[in-house]
Amino acid sequence: MVTLDITRRLKRQLEQAGLRVMLTRAGDQTVTLAQRSDLGKRSGAWAFLSIHANAAKNTSASGFEVYYLPDAARYGRGIAYASARSPDASYRLAQLIQREFRRDWPLKDRGIKQARFHVLKHTPIPAVLVETGFLTNSKDEALLNDPAVREEIARRLANALLAFRRQGG
Repeated sequence: MVTLDITRRLKRQLEQAGLRVMLTRAGDQTVTLAQRSDLGKRSGAWAFLSIHANAAKNTSASGFEVYYLPDAARYGRGIAYASARSPDASYRLAQLIQREFRRDWPLKDRGIKQARFHVLKHTPIPAVLVETGFLTNSKDEALLNDPAVREEIARRLANALLAFRRQGG
């Protein structure tokens, strides 16, 4: 429920800034990857953000990371996407998010990474996937379980999304 709480907090903050926000799920239910990307296709949104908490066999793995699709043009986003948005829009959004978390943040910055995740490949708008920390790491888990930290994560994500929107995202 960590990521759902972060998402709800982010939704509230963005709505307070005057934006319309759609969530792929309202409660603790399973939504398939295809359903998530389909919502991104149908929503008319200008950005798609997928929020996660990571896990690893190595319990020392720690930190925050942001993923984007490196070669969007190859994945059927089509002419409409290419002409309406620069091909690096997802990367620009990833950069804005990472910058928000570089400043005075307790978790390790694991950087911006390229990935061909389903929700990134099949969402025809700028899309990023954010890993907020590792639930398999005791320090990360303790931070993610703190409501004040989740509020701060939401605030920083909102700042990045609002900056992206101001830049014509």
